[in-house]
Amino acid sequence: MREETQFSFLDGAKDFSRWFGNDAPYFHDAEVESLTLTHRGESRLSIRTFRMTSEVDAAGYFVLEKHCLLTFILQDVFEIDLDAFDEGAILMGLTVLRHEQGVTLDLDPVIGVGGRISAKGCRVEYLPRETAA
Repeated sequence: MREETQFSFLDGAKDFSRWFGNDAPYFHDAEVESLTLTHRGESRLSIRTFRMTSEVDAAGYFVLEKHCLLTFILQDVFEIDLDAFDEGAILMGLTVLRHEQGVTLDLDPVIGVGGRISAKGCRVEYLPRETAA
């Protein structure tokens, strides 16, 4: 099975990347805002994410920009292996894998939901936000 860990092959990713400023967000400390799974049709995984700059603010924290809600719209989910969905679902990272059957989202948690969701297809939509809230 051939796998590809890039983000750019997803429908909607090129438009997102033009706005965001690089190929894909680094999902470290991104928050899973919602997860809606359906037996047939579209399922959705919405994640609050941002771009971390190399700049540091007066308090010593990295400056964050390009806050947005990024939604993965999954077509015909066929495999799910998830655990620990609760408040404060923060990711260490997220990998998008392309394979012969479709795509798999691999969620690596810091706290909260983690695991894998596989679907026949996937596209992304994004909603820019002023801040993380």
